[in-house]
Amino acid sequence: MKKISVIFTGGTIGSLKKGDSIQPDGGAAFLLLDMYKKRGGGDYDFEISQPLSVLSENMTDDYMALICRCIKQSLDGGADGVIVTHGTDTLQYTACAASYVLGLDCAPVVFVSSNYTLTDGRANGVDNFAAAVGFIEQRGGRGVFISYRNRGDAATNIHRASRVLPYMPYDDRLFSLNGVYGDIYWGQFIKNPDYSEKPDGQDAADISELAEGGKVLMLNCAPGLYYPDDIPEGVCAVILDAYHSGTADTVSENIRRFARNAKNRGIPFYISCSWDGVEYQSVSAFGALGFKVMPAASPIAMYMKIKMGLNPYVSLGGDL
Repeated sequence: MKKISVIFTGGTIGSLKKGDSIQPDGGAAFLLLDMYKKRGGGDYDFEISQPLSVLSENMTDDYMALICRCIKQSLDGGADGVIVTHGTDTLQYTACAASYVLGLDCAPVVFVSSNYTLTDGRANGVDNFAAAVGFIEQRGGRGVFISYRNRGDAATNIHRASRVLPYMPYDDRLFSLNGVYGDIYWGQFIKNPDYSEKPDGQDAADISELAEGGKVLMLNCAPGLYYPDDIPEGVCAVILDAYHSGTADTVSENIRRFARNAKNRGIPFYISCSWDGVEYQSVSAFGALGFKVMPAASPIAMYMKIKMGLNPYVSLGGDL
């Protein structure tokens, strides 16, 4: 029997509805395990810990660092795998951070969430948890992953944590850039034959780099977007998410003034969600404005890399 550590951190999967609101509740953790076993889950003697219990929209750098420390303690203690329950709102960010802290060559760490509270018949939390257990039991892979069943799907997807994309508005489905790592289908793990990733190009990050995360100003392209007259003190980088075609405004005085300000103060100005080969005229002006185009990776991965002081152009954790 494998030794599996389960770390509860709150979120919807660790909450119950009380009156008119959903609130973290320590009892939800044991409800998850009870529902898993009643559904026919394996008779595991899970090693349980609950270092925090917060709604994931309230996630902070310090909380993420705490979660990563708990994961490392479990792995150092000989766990064959670790399951981390987490809220959906910031699931991708914490899982991505853990991927950069742990790299690709650790025992499997699987983040699990639920789109509704566990007592709601629409919830996928137990399915996601069962898939995580099955993935660890079947030695599906090494590194950090997310298990998540999209509504309407029979299979539960296994995502490499550093490849997950942001949720679409009003949509709780989860997707990965260039496809998922694999699927759990009727209890069996099937790896995606088209999945590929580059080996690590740099050492795993130190947890302190997460706890002391830099101040990143992240913006999304929009017509007439307001850029502040002055970049706040302490900002270490600016990231602008390009439009879907990889473009961004390069002609308005608004963006040009903002770019000059960043350049004069030595603040890197990154463009994410763009790529080499975009042929639009606006993109040809990126270099002159001092914009640095990031690799074609998840914008969440790029944000976390910059925040943790990592080189976005070097592969780590399978993000490229």
